[in-house]
Amino acid sequence: MPPDGSVPDISRWNRKRSILLVGDAKDTETPGNSATQQRLLGYLAWLATYASAPRGIAVLLICIRGRREAASWSEELNSLALMSGTRIGFPTASDFGPGLFVLRWSVRPLVGLIPLCASPISQ
Repeated sequence: MPPDGSVPDISRWNRKRSILLVGDAKDTETPGNSATQQRLLGYLAWLATYASAPRGIAVLLICIRGRREAASWSEELNSLALMSGTRIGFPTASDFGPGLFVLRWSVRPLVGLIPLCASPISQ
């Protein structure tokens, strides 16, 4: 369970392979919902922390109704990843038929980030 006490719809840990998977279904929620954003930020932080360990592999799943929602959820996760200081790959999509479309991201900590407010080094 994430340290913030939230409960994802799916969380699985494979100790032998060092994989942590967190999944959340978005049947009634929409991108931009503040409660959803806070929960997803918590999941991203948890996954990035896990992935920073040696051999740690972290995966985030978002289950949505269909392909039409994929772009907006992908944009939302990209924005949240930037806000949380995590790095996510391009989503992999799987269509399981009407009403079930799954987006999957690998999650990594953001390493070597230069803050946007930093001034350039003068020589």
